[in-house]
Amino acid sequence: MNGLTIFRRCRSADEELAKLEGRIQRKRERMASFGGIRMDANGGSRSTGDGDRMAGMAAALDEAEREKRDRLEAKIAEVNAAEQLLEMVPDQESEILERYYLNKNSLREVAKKMHLSEGYVRARKKDADLAAETISEERVAGTLPRWYLQKWG
Repeated sequence: MNGLTIFRRCRSADEELAKLEGRIQRKRERMASFGGIRMDANGGSRSTGDGDRMAGMAAALDEAEREKRDRLEAKIAEVNAAEQLLEMVPDQESEILERYYLNKNSLREVAKKMHLSEGYVRARKKDADLAAETISEERVAGTLPRWYLQKWG
């Protein structure tokens, strides 16, 4: 994994988390529309198999929530790593990488904030991406926690 991979993951993290949250909400809605487990007068189930279905839905919901929690923890690790990786590229490229990947600005916004032309920023971003891509795997791994590398590396 190179530095550019980490920067790209930082930029896409919020979108991935939003998709996971949408999935969780849809699972919750399906569970709510299911109506829960029906009970007989004594408090036992009517052996309709609804309990198995509900348990399966609850397990799927739990898995989706864990996946979201894992992705959020990974995002934090990626942002911390990206902050360290910014120090490994030249100043102007570092600023472009930060504004584009971490702040999620468009190239037009980056150019405006840096008081540069959009064409110049586009060309410098290519240089910045190349600089990030050439950071060795060992240096990138040194910026990430071991659990991240085991799960996401």
